Amino acid sequence: MRSPLTLTDVRIWNSVDEGYLEFADAIRIEAGQIVAVGAADGLRQGAEAQSCEGRTLLPGLIDAHVHLCLDPEIRNALDQGKETPEALRALMARRFDAMVRAGITTARDLGGGTWDELYVRDRIPAGEIPGPRLVCSGQPITSVKGHYHFWGSEAETLDAALHVLERQV
Repeated sequence: MRSPLTLTDVRIWNSVDEGYLEFADAIRIEAGQIVAVGAADGLRQGAEAQSCEGRTLLPGLIDAHVHLCLDPEIRNALDQGKETPEALRALMARRFDAMVRAGITTARDLGGGTWDELYVRDRIPAGEIPGPRLVCSGQPITSVKGHYHFWGSEAETLDAALHVLERQV
């Protein structure tokens, strides 16, 4: 198990106040969790200290609407999904890595056609690939020929929508 780590000499923004926290210039991390925010002098004891001078810490960013199985370079949705499952999962893993590097710590995936986002989502907490925490909806349920109908979850009636939902659960 890693020893506690204190990141020092940082500016901390809490996403609420206009400026940086005046009382804090450090955070302490234990077992992968932030356990304290405060003055470096008080947080260094019994921990490895690492200077992050010139850097700013802020709460994780949440992307609330993504479709991780879609390639943003392909503009026509009907041209999507022509990769093998392995190739698609590799592309998704690169997207996850880019999200984390941009500060996104949580993303809400609003659907795909083959549940690949669920497969890859489970690799993140297992430590197999880096990525944000994911909340995934599975296939979107839509009206016949509705938005993303080609992902296979069309429903014409409430009973049909409930059937699709039951199948997904």
